[in-house]
Amino acid sequence: MISPIEYNTAWSKTRLRSPKIWYTWKILEPYVQKAARRLEIGVGMFPKFSVKDTYFLDTSEHAINELNKHGGRGVVMGAEEQLPFQKNFFDLVGAFEVLEHLEKPELAIREVAKIVKSGGLFILSVPMNPGHWSSWDVFAGHVQRFEPAQLQALLEKEGFSVEHCYVSWKFVKKRVFSWFMRLAGSLPLHFPNFFFSLYGYAIPSYTWFGRTFSKSRHYLSLLSIPKDSISALVVCTKR
Repeated sequence: MISPIEYNTAWSKTRLRSPKIWYTWKILEPYVQKAARRLEIGVGMFPKFSVKDTYFLDTSEHAINELNKHGGRGVVMGAEEQLPFQKNFFDLVGAFEVLEHLEKPELAIREVAKIVKSGGLFILSVPMNPGHWSSWDVFAGHVQRFEPAQLQALLEKEGFSVEHCYVSWKFVKKRVFSWFMRLAGSLPLHFPNFFFSLYGYAIPSYTWFGRTFSKSRHYLSLLSIPKDSISALVVCTKR
């Protein structure tokens, strides 16, 4: 699916953000601190790992240049390409809101499996449940939303065991909130440039709201998460 966003141009209109602004940082920080070698794929200008000494991959030359200026080790390339690292190189690999953009996410997972050490971690987040498909997915260039069994099978096939799943609790069951989100989600398709510029200014409020009100519920398996989950953060170990 083709997104109206041209990401290299879009990222050039925003500034690099600290991973500490996201509600996920409290989950990810212990893993990041323990990992001597770590890689984040498809990072853009919104890294979820600390930047200094982290390897990064992204298709945006602008984003990679900015990350490298702040101590990152970035390479410009796509997630489905053959990764330019030796086997068993990383202790930790992250891919946040990446797999849903790919026609063949299994290829990216296979490449990650090659470069993660045995016992190393692959942490990812993806939108869940095709029933939640919206104009936001179209705007962002998503190919799909994942079913729990589908994602678990993809990971297990490439040698990963799911250890932890985190699902963010949101006000999805409130009718007024759901209506508002559908309305907001329709704006990007009609005014993409305006929306992305506005989004850059709204990031501080948006992330504060997430840190304050998004309460992550913990599960030990993808098959255990609620069927109406909007998204999931998944921690996997390479067998």
